[in-house]
Amino acid sequence: MGLDLVCGDYHIKVGPYSKFASIRIMWMRAAKTFLEELPFKDEYYVKHPDKINSYDYNETKKEFMERKQFVINTLQSTIPKDNNVYYDEEKFIQLWFLTALTEFDLAGLLYFVYHSDHDGYLSPGQSLDILSTLKLLFPYIMKLDNQTDSECQYWKRTTTETINNPYQSHFLYPIFNISVKTNTKVKFC
Repeated sequence: MGLDLVCGDYHIKVGPYSKFASIRIMWMRAAKTFLEELPFKDEYYVKHPDKINSYDYNETKKEFMERKQFVINTLQSTIPKDNNVYYDEEKFIQLWFLTALTEFDLAGLLYFVYHSDHDGYLSPGQSLDILSTLKLLFPYIMKLDNQTDSECQYWKRTTTETINNPYQSHFLYPIFNISVKTNTKVKFC
């Protein structure tokens, strides 16, 4: 028994639930590392470097760092010690967490990691968010994957198109990409 994903005529056998859980945990760890390394960069101050030492700049940077730390702490508190991802809807479905994830272009993390396999499907919009998050996190996922004895390594695809866009080599890329391109839901079964 395991998890399969279906989108239209495209079908992918993910394997045992424990394998899918380990991928989700890897995404959580990758997001945490991504955020820890993410520098403060505000477009207004990039265009107006003369304002960098202003009070507003310092307050904006402080707020950014607080929001970033909030997401890091929330992720850290939910990265499981075992191989199970727990669904605490009170914590993750709340608007403030989604807003914070969206600010850092990580909304796809909510839909991918904190999506129960029993919820039935992901929408094309959620698939698009997952692809955007995958693109950001892929280098961090690869680092983690290479540092661990991970089962994820044999799930990587290599094609000519993945050379310029390595994140497309992730085994889940095709199903979420098809969902976006065909405006079709991804079903969990």
